[in-house]
Amino acid sequence: MDGSRRRFERFFAAWTAVDSMYDEYAKEVGITYTLLIVLDFLYYSEGDVTQTNICSASYCPKQTVNSVINGLQKKGYVELHELPGDRRNKCVRLTADGREYAERLLSRMWRAETAAVEMLDEETAESMIHGIEEYTRNFKKYLKKTD
Repeated sequence: MDGSRRRFERFFAAWTAVDSMYDEYAKEVGITYTLLIVLDFLYYSEGDVTQTNICSASYCPKQTVNSVINGLQKKGYVELHELPGDRRNKCVRLTADGREYAERLLSRMWRAETAAVEMLDEETAESMIHGIEEYTRNFKKYLKKTD
């Protein structure tokens, strides 16, 4: 195995480990991984958010996100309203109860995320972010070229 492949394997193992921590946390607090991602996204979003926005940001399938939103709506945790001039897309917003629900479920995760980043020096944190952003751009570019 060459050096590039070894670096990728290490990167992928680290990425997978982090992703699995979110999945384990979701199970621990009694929700699905997708619900965790949707709640987190809605909590920190400003302005109008559509289900399409959520799908694009989370890479979750539209049907799955729709199911999560419908469940949240039935419990009174989100409200939907039409976008002016676009009746097909509805905006999703957490209600006050929804914000409280998200805080109750996700606050420990948010504290852990913040603490983990704060333990990195600024140079390491910026290098990590830059590296992942650059890897994502390169992977997308070359994936389209490769058959």
